[in-house]
Amino acid sequence: MYNFITSRYKTILICCFVVITYVILFKFNGYDRTMKFLNIPIMYPHFADLRVITSGLETVKLGIDPLIDNPSDPWKRPLNYPRIWQYLSIFNINSNHTIAIGIFLIFLFFINVVIIYKKPNTKLIIIILLLLLSPTILLALERGNIDIIMLFLITLSVIFINRNKFISVFFILTAFILKLFPIFGSALILKFKEKKFKNYLLIIFLFSLAYTILTFSELKIIKLSTPEDWYNSYGMKVFITYLKQTNITVFQKTYFIPYILVTVILIISVITLIKKRGLLFPEVILEDMNLDFFRVGASIFLGIFILGNNYSYRLIFLILLIPQLYIWTEEKKSVLSKVSKLTIFLILVCLWFIYIEKYLVQLNSDWLLILIIKDIFIWSLFGLLILLFIHTLPEWFKNKVFKQKDI
Repeated sequence: MYNFITSRYKTILICCFVVITYVILFKFNGYDRTMKFLNIPIMYPHFADLRVITSGLETVKLGIDPLIDNPSDPWKRPLNYPRIWQYLSIFNINSNHTIAIGIFLIFLFFINVVIIYKKPNTKLIIIILLLLLSPTILLALERGNIDIIMLFLITLSVIFINRNKFISVFFILTAFILKLFPIFGSALILKFKEKKFKNYLLIIFLFSLAYTILTFSELKIIKLSTPEDWYNSYGMKVFITYLKQTNITVFQKTYFIPYILVTVILIISVITLIKKRGLLFPEVILEDMNLDFFRVGASIFLGIFILGNNYSYRLIFLILLIPQLYIWTEEKKSVLSKVSKLTIFLILVCLWFIYIEKYLVQLNSDWLLILIIKDIFIWSLFGLLILLFIHTLPEWFKNKVFKQKDI
């Protein structure tokens, strides 16, 4: 514990500074004014995302399935989570516990940050501050979003990967059961040797397949009760969703474009790395915890981007990428360094876009143009992360897939 604290005392101080900064802003500038300044939509009562669960547990006690109808929720939202969450009702958790659990989630998030960032130097400290002070991070914390727990479980899986592989995979599968999308974090097992990778991949595949089959009916209900929005969202279909809700004729003619874009980006990325191997990113990949964090963070971002629309707070998984990206920026006079710097810049822009959007609206109230600008940044990040993720694939995997001796 002593070594843990001494190696991360700077990160602890950063987290304390961020918390104190927001406490001061809320105290002297006012909560509503601060949130309005950052362009974060205000919802009362606090921890609105968490309340859909705590109120749902109250609905369970009433003998009603909150997945179908959740009258206890202040906004009457269905509990669009797997039914395993409803078993928490045996602990008599209700809406009165929301504030306490929400504060715990905030604490858990900062614990997560302390684990990820070890011995940051001055430049990295500035980047961490820009991350933690971003409106997107504050939105996730203010809403009490459950993705904070998913982030923590994924972080635990990285911590245990070199100590106990089974426990590491257990954390990934637990996160999958609770929220589904963390299954993309299974990219963590790429660090295994080929035989062990195949064994664990089979276990993960069979488990996720069995769980999906067993809960298929409730997953359909969750899908139908989860709104697809374009505002404060990101993903492959955000722009198309906007067109669908505002101009159905244009939507019907363009709905297939995102799928073409993803396919083109994937093909270009793979071909580029095959042809430019040894020239584009000649740096040797060092297998360590930072690379593990990068793989799971990148794979989750890429997976959910393709899967559909996601509210902006899910960008919190991008904090996993920064340690490895920053190490790559230190590579002098290399393409990898330049790409990594650009990727960090794009991450910061995406995390701050809620705030930037406020001024774009003042300059031009045309949401179509604003969404185009936003999508340029988010799609650019998507493309670069595909390049970098393929670069981090183990040598045996590249040899197998690309069938090149020197890859």
